[in-house]
Amino acid sequence: MMNENEEEYLEAIYKLQEQSQAVTATALAKNLDVSTRAATAMLHRLVNKGLVQHADRQRELTPEGIHRAASVV
Repeated sequence: MMNENEEEYLEAIYKLQEQSQAVTATALAKNLDVSTRAATAMLHRLVNKGLVQHADRQRELTPEGIHRAASVV
């Protein structure tokens, strides 16, 4: 079960990916009007839940993350 904050982050990540923009903590912080620290913490939480993956400082939704994000967009 996801909480409302997690859903908001998934939606923001989904939209950034749709626009071919880099998914970074800074981009999410600006998009969601939160601190970079808060965005970084949530990215770690979403990685641990298997909804986001990252490599070379780039983050993207996993197939499960895409599925869940699409259900809230």
